[in-house]
Amino acid sequence: MDKIQTSTAHTSEHVNTVLRTPQMILAFNYIRWYCYQVLPFHTRIGDFFEAVLRVRPVELRRTAIAFVYLFTAVGAFIVGRITRSVLFLEIPDYRNQLPLIYILIAVSVTVIMSVYARIERKLKRDRINALTLGIMIVITLVFHCLLTVRNHLTYWFFYLWAEIYGAFLIVQFWSLANEIFNARQAKRLFAIIGGGGVLANVVVGFAISGSVKQIGTENLTLVIIGLLLISLAAVILLGRSAKNELTLAHGKHSEHAISQDGAIRIWHNRHVRLIAIVVVLTYVVSTFVDYQYQVIIGDYIPLKDERSAFFGAFFGITGIAAAIIQFTLTAHILERFGILFALAMLPITMLTGSVSMLFISLIPALWSVSAVKGGENIFRYTVNDSTMQLLYLPLPVQLRSRAKTLIDGMLRPIAIGSTGIIMAILVGQFENLTGLQLGLALTPRELGWVVLLGLGLWLLFLFPLHREYLSSLLHTLKHRRLNFNEARFTVNDDATIKTLLIAINANDDEQVIHALELIRSLSPRVQASIQKDLLKLLHHKNDAVRVATLELLAETANHIYEINSLLQDKKPEVRCAAIKATCAILQQQSLDLVEPMLNDSALKVRAAAVAGLIRFGGLDGVLACATHLKSMFSSTIAGERQYAAWVLGEVGVQSFYQPLLPLFVDDDEQVRRAAIIAAGVLQAPRLIAPLIAQLANQRLAKAAATSLYTYGATISDDLAKVINDDAADIDMRVNACRVLARSGDKRGVELLIQHLTDKDVAMRSAAIASLRLLRNNDASLIIKSTSVNNAIRFEVKYAYTLLAIVEDLALDESSILLRDTFAHRIRTSNTRLFGLLSLKYRVDTIDLVSRNYFSMQAATRANAVEVLDNLLSTEDKSLAIPLLDDDAPLKKLAYAENLFAIERCDRHQRLLQLLNSNDQWLCICAMHAIYAWNMQQQQEKEMLVKLLNSSYELCRETALVALFNIGAVKELKQHLAFMLQDTSMIVQRYANYLQQQLQA
Repeated sequence: MDKIQTSTAHTSEHVNTVLRTPQMILAFNYIRWYCYQVLPFHTRIGDFFEAVLRVRPVELRRTAIAFVYLFTAVGAFIVGRITRSVLFLEIPDYRNQLPLIYILIAVSVTVIMSVYARIERKLKRDRINALTLGIMIVITLVFHCLLTVRNHLTYWFFYLWAEIYGAFLIVQFWSLANEIFNARQAKRLFAIIGGGGVLANVVVGFAISGSVKQIGTENLTLVIIGLLLISLAAVILLGRSAKNELTLAHGKHSEHAISQDGAIRIWHNRHVRLIAIVVVLTYVVSTFVDYQYQVIIGDYIPLKDERSAFFGAFFGITGIAAAIIQFTLTAHILERFGILFALAMLPITMLTGSVSMLFISLIPALWSVSAVKGGENIFRYTVNDSTMQLLYLPLPVQLRSRAKTLIDGMLRPIAIGSTGIIMAILVGQFENLTGLQLGLALTPRELGWVVLLGLGLWLLFLFPLHREYLSSLLHTLKHRRLNFNEARFTVNDDATIKTLLIAINANDDEQVIHALELIRSLSPRVQASIQKDLLKLLHHKNDAVRVATLELLAETANHIYEINSLLQDKKPEVRCAAIKATCAILQQQSLDLVEPMLNDSALKVRAAAVAGLIRFGGLDGVLACATHLKSMFSSTIAGERQYAAWVLGEVGVQSFYQPLLPLFVDDDEQVRRAAIIAAGVLQAPRLIAPLIAQLANQRLAKAAATSLYTYGATISDDLAKVINDDAADIDMRVNACRVLARSGDKRGVELLIQHLTDKDVAMRSAAIASLRLLRNNDASLIIKSTSVNNAIRFEVKYAYTLLAIVEDLALDESSILLRDTFAHRIRTSNTRLFGLLSLKYRVDTIDLVSRNYFSMQAATRANAVEVLDNLLSTEDKSLAIPLLDDDAPLKKLAYAENLFAIERCDRHQRLLQLLNSNDQWLCICAMHAIYAWNMQQQQEKEMLVKLLNSSYELCRETALVALFNIGAVKELKQHLAFMLQDTSMIVQRYANYLQQQLQA
């Protein structure tokens, strides 16, 4: 093992040596330049989709399959609608029959959907979709045979069938999409996936228009079957690629079904009710428009195949317009204008068309109704459909699926059927249908008044729906923040116990381990009753199951004879668990059994034996393993020293802290980490200082902070000394602030307040975050508003100073490093400003404003600033609002001149200031800008020469690069000899490379 580690270290050192040669540095610089300059224009397909359509490479396959699925589903729906409409118009009395067909649609689809709703939870979403598609294919094939007879009754039933399978296709697709894509993916991808449905309008529409006269309208059913077969293949592929997501979603459905003992009462949810109202109004209006459209088409175009060609061309033309909107505008509309505007586009467009039909009589009825129907086709399956799917996302997953099935599947036919009854009354056909003398005699054009009324109600209900969507979204976010680890429960009922027994005897290893965890919640009496089943698991084929069983028996059992055999198990992990269980059960009597394990071939087993004997073996146990433990601490093998620290943590005796002290400065990081973890268990006061010192190491800081938390408020004074020490490592000071806040000591408040205006931005950020944490943990905590006000003014001035520097430097693409640095610092300054405001105002409100302010959408940012404008005091408003508003930087700086004395100067002076600053990263960025702009003034050269003596290795290297790139040959020749003796091998090699270049 030592040889392998040594070989690996030598190999790593050799690779690093090769990679840092001047030739390799230049090669890497060229590659980096190529990535920034060339790849955006000549990139792989995956990168193209990510850059243009925001589809990430890992999402590309799944998105493409979903796109094809929706394309074929909508295509089959379109072909079905064209076929059923054209054939139905062959019935002589189609005007009278249309209202009746709408009513029958309601009855048939509602019955079928209600049956479907009862069984759809039994199978995973991909399986129920595949089964349904298979049934659709078979029934459509039967209709293809029946339509050759050309019977009017067949036309009737095919019209019904087209509506039934159309309802299933779209509902099932979006139900599947909502389970395999999360909310963040949906916001990016649903607009792209929805384009499949839009594209289907174009391709299928023009294909039918150009070919229907050759193949005949009745044979379009074969096209439907072909499209459904492709949909079936897409479902199978999606089921395979999203297996985990679908299984998880199905599990949640099942859990809910078990806990609620029946159907979900979705109508008690106001969000669902409002969605339902809007959907009903959508279908009511669409049905009236559909009646107008079909009757006028039947009157104007007498021949069957010509009607099919007209329908196909209509779908193709509107599909092109819809495609342009879907692929170029839908996502931008949602992001820029929000959900309310997107939902209102469809009713407003239809409202415009209906008004033209009613009030501009010169326009032929065919043109007018085509405009209204065209507006529906263009926006309904693009902006409106994509946005409606987003409305379901805040709902719990178990509620979402049922709601979509009931609303989109059952309410749709009910709305259409009710509209059919109303329509029969309005057009004067109710008496013919029922024998009752009731009704009017409105023409298709006059029905536009009813359409106007429906559109008005539709727009009216969008406003409360938008408010409820935001409320549900906020509720969902809050719900996800719940700490489920705080849940405690005990199960004793027979059904649960039987379920657990089935689980621990299952073939699924993960299920068995999960069941073992749940057994801990059983009462001791119940645990005793299932001991025999537990003991069988000691001989389980899976190592993890045997380990979990031993851990459980160590807590609850006394079956030592069954455990003994596992002390010789072939897996070290199992032997370790068996040692722990043996020691825990037999206590001092375990010495004879465990002592031989001190010479085990596996280090972890030897360590487990030492820990077990010291902890449970009494004085004899301690004496038996003392020599072994001492040798582990003094070993030259890092792994043994690491396990030595682990042993002390397992023993947990505070007075045993002394051997840990040398391990805090061990050469091996994993040994130091083990010592840190053990110190958190021992909580010895002497270990506080070494733990605090580890906060300076970012790789170990989290572990050190976790251990320090266990000391509580006793470490406050030690932390305060570090925080107030300006000469201390900045990472140590920042992490000390965080630990102080977690300690819960209120004395730290005053200390942290003092650092709200610290000159170091990292300390300011840490002080703000720590005070927020203290305030969140203690609602009664009072922070002086005067101190916070001063800090707000200080931070605002700092942000304006950064803006002034950016304007003075006139940053462009050539100075991208400096530009990005200042952009990041302005953002973090604004973040600190929001943090300070949260110390004065409601935390949840400020956090919500902050998240929206950093949105990419201008409208969202403007809304966030508007909330602040109504929330802040006059003084805070005068400071924060002008800074956060989306005004031009020069306008902001002009306003800042009345508040602060902000220095302004030219680019040359600004660069000299940055080079002179103590901020090493800004020095590097400034040097990068100097050679990017090819600035060759003497002062810049002198500053670059000065930075050759920087204590920061990267600074010295960058100074060499800058001097070489601006052609400072004289200065380089004067200092290269010195740089060739630099303490850094990297700087030496680059200096050597430059010397060769100058000589050449």
